[in-house]
Amino acid sequence: MSAGPLVATLQVGGPTAVGRLLRGVPRAVAEHPVWLQAVDPVARMLVPGARTSGSAGGGRREFYGVTRARAITAVDAAWDGSALGAVQRLEPPVTFGFGSAPATPTLVDIVTSIRERA
Repeated sequence: MSAGPLVATLQVGGPTAVGRLLRGVPRAVAEHPVWLQAVDPVARMLVPGARTSGSAGGGRREFYGVTRARAITAVDAAWDGSALGAVQRLEPPVTFGFGSAPATPTLVDIVTSIRERA
């Protein structure tokens, strides 16, 4: 992959533990805001800092439906020609938005929905 000064190649492994759990959830359910609001407390326990629902500001609600999660096993990446080093855990968690990302490098398929409050 290449985007501006970033050039990266990822080695993607099999599903993570969460990814294996997600296999049992039909996609239409996994993306539905009612489901995502209900499973938010469980998601926060499984992936500390992660959220599946929250405020998008301006009276809107935002929902993140992860449908697949696979391990990133290696990365070869450079920024403007300078190597970025080996893949590492994300510590401390990011603090922007209402959610975070898994600490272990993970490639996820995600559907984002934003709804106006009624």
